[in-house]
This record gives sequence, C-alpha cells and structure tokens, in this order.
Amino acid sequence: REGIHNIYEKYVLTLFGRGLERTKQELKTSLWGYIKTQLILMIYTFAITLVGLTILHSPFALLLAIIIAIIDALPFFGSGFILWPGALIHLILGDPKMAIGYLVIYGAVQIMRQIMQPKILGTQIGLHPLLTLFAMYFGYRSIGFWGLILGPVLAVLLKAYFQTRQKTHEVTENIQK
Repeated sequence: REGIHNIYEKYVLTLFGRGLERTKQELKTSLWGYIKTQLILMIYTFAITLVGLTILHSPFALLLAIIIAIIDALPFFGSGFILWPGALIHLILGDPKMAIGYLVIYGAVQIMRQIMQPKILGTQIGLHPLLTLFAMYFGYRSIGFWGLILGPVLAVLLKAYFQTRQKTHEVTENIQK
C-alpha cells in the first residue's frame, strides 16, 4: 500500500499536479451534496404527501408519506410508483375523489421536484442552477436515466479542472513577475 502511495505521489501528482487532489475533493463534496439534495427533496415530498393524504383522510397517511418519500429518492422509481397504482385502485373501487386526490398529490410532488431539484442540487454541489439543469438534461439525453446523476458530476469535475487550471496559471504568472 505504501509503495502504491509513493508511486502515486511521485508520478501521478507530478504529472497532474495538485489539481487531481482538488478534483477528488470536489467530487467528494459533490457526492455529499447530491445526498443532501435527495434528503431535502425527501423532506419536501414527505410534507406534500402527508398534507395531501391527511386532507383526503387516507388511512395510514403517515406511513404512506414515509414510504413515498423514500421510494421517491430511489432512481427509476419515484412517487408515481405508489400514487399511480393507488389512484387506479381507488378508481376501480369506485372512489374517484380519492383517485383524483392521489393524482393531484403526484402532480404536486412532480412540480416541486422539477422546480426545486436543479436549484437545491446546484446550491449543494456549487453549480449555477441553470448549468445543473443543463448537465442533467445533457446527461439524460446522452446516456439515459443515469445521466441525470452523472451529468452534474461531470460538470463538477470540469469545473474543478478549470478552476485548478486557472489557479495554476495565476500562480505561474505571479512567479514570472
């Protein structure tokens, strides 16, 4: 392990400078920012579903709100994984009010996510919300669902690279003066 570390410091850090360390730190910060974003969005999802289900007098509103918030944070699933089948079941059972209520809750959660996710994610990982939204869109269009996650990560890596390059250039200019 020590030998690998010595080789890493001797060759990799010499070749790439401290920019690699900075990029690695930025990536850790971004990953933690992504996790915090998901936790914040889970809280909002929980609040919206709890209020909606309570207004509808849905049985087990608290338990359902917790489950929906957790599932909403999982890639591929989302709040519709519970709310759409719930609406369909209530429609089949002859309770259109509850079915429409579930769909309204789903719509509210989706609107909240579409508006807040780029802003919160951008704040947490240090990117402008518009750049975050663009990175999410570009990632999605390039590689599909996982691009929603990897797009902002790539944007953070590029940001760290260019910031490190700029700082290295500034240091070089100051030394030359």
